[in-house]
Amino acid sequence: MYILFDLGKTKLRVAGTEDKKNITPVEILKSPNNLKSALDLLVETALKISGSKIDGFVGGITAALDKSRGKETSLIIREKIDRPVFIQNDSSLGALGEAIYGAGKNEKIVGYITVSTGIGGARIADSKIDEETQGFEPGHQIISYKENETLQNLASGEALQKKYNKPPKEIHDPELWKELGAILAVGVYNSILHWMPDIVVLGGSMITGSPAIPISEIEKRLREINTILPSLPQLKMSELGDENGIYGALTYLKQKTGNQF
Repeated sequence: MYILFDLGKTKLRVAGTEDKKNITPVEILKSPNNLKSALDLLVETALKISGSKIDGFVGGITAALDKSRGKETSLIIREKIDRPVFIQNDSSLGALGEAIYGAGKNEKIVGYITVSTGIGGARIADSKIDEETQGFEPGHQIISYKENETLQNLASGEALQKKYNKPPKEIHDPELWKELGAILAVGVYNSILHWMPDIVVLGGSMITGSPAIPISEIEKRLREINTILPSLPQLKMSELGDENGIYGALTYLKQKTGNQF
C-alpha cells in the first residue's frame, strides 16, 4: 500500500491506496508544530492504516514546517521506513487534485489559491504541476509596497487570528468578510496576470467554511480592477474541499510510478 498524506500547518490528513485508484478513509489529525513530531505521527498513522505493508509515501507538506521544500521530510521518512518517498508542496498537490478530480477538471491551465491558516497555490498545466525551481508562493506576493505587506499578512486565517485574537470562524462581521474579498481579489488578479489560467479555483477554510470570504465579492472586485484582459477566467470554489491534497497525492503517485507497484 502507498501512503498518501497532506501535512499542513493545522491538520495532517493520511490515507492509503493499494490500486492507485481507490483510497482508504482519510484520517484527520492535528498537526504537531515541528517537523519531526509531525512525521512521527505520519509514520505511526501509516503503519496503522497499512498493517505495516508500505510500498512508499506520497504527499504534500507546508513550507512552514519544512523550509527545505521537502528534502528534509523525505530524508526523515526514509530513515524511519526505507521506501520510495515523493514530496511536493501541499498547495501544489491541492491544485493538482482540483485539476484532475475537482473544480478544474478538463481545463488545460488551472490556477489554484487556497486561503486557510496561510495562503498558497500553484499553476497546473496539461494535468501536471507546472515547472518551477522553488515552488509557488502566491500568498507572499507584496500587496502594499510601502509597508511590504503580503497577501498572507492581510487576508489569511493566521492574520485574522493575530488581529482579533480569536479564530476566523468566530468572527461574524459581514463587512469584514467583504473587505477580505476585496483584498484577496488583488492577489487573485496578480496571479491571473502571471499564470493566465483558463480557470481559478479557490479553496481552503476561509473560502469553503462558514463564515467565509464571498466569491461574489472577489468576482465583483476583479471586474472593477481589470484593465488589460479582454475577459477574466472563470472563478470556482473547490469541489474536493479538505481532501484535494489527498487526491493530488494520488495523481502525483500515478504520474511518478505509472503502472509499477
